Amino acid sequence: MMLHNRVRSLCAVLAASAVFAFSAPAFSQDVTESHLKAARAAVAAIHATDPFDNILPQAAAALESQLIQKNRRNESASTEDKPKRRTTRPRPTA
Repeated sequence: MMLHNRVRSLCAVLAASAVFAFSAPAFSQDVTESHLKAARAAVAAIHATDPFDNILPQAAAALESQLIQKNRRNESASTEDKPKRRTTRPRPTA
């Protein structure tokens, strides 16, 4: 029974300290220009961003082809919907 009470109190203390530790605000550290320069050099050296270099050109090409197809469909639908023009003038009624 005594061991049970000790374990329970230890768990309560650990839970309270965890809540206190995680509820404290996190303070950000200032990053110096030299750190940023070194990080950029490391990213460039390992070519970490190479797979992402083609995302925007590929997206632009896909969007362009979709817009062209949509425009062609709209043009063909609009020419089918237009009434045919009369070649002669209607006679005025008096």
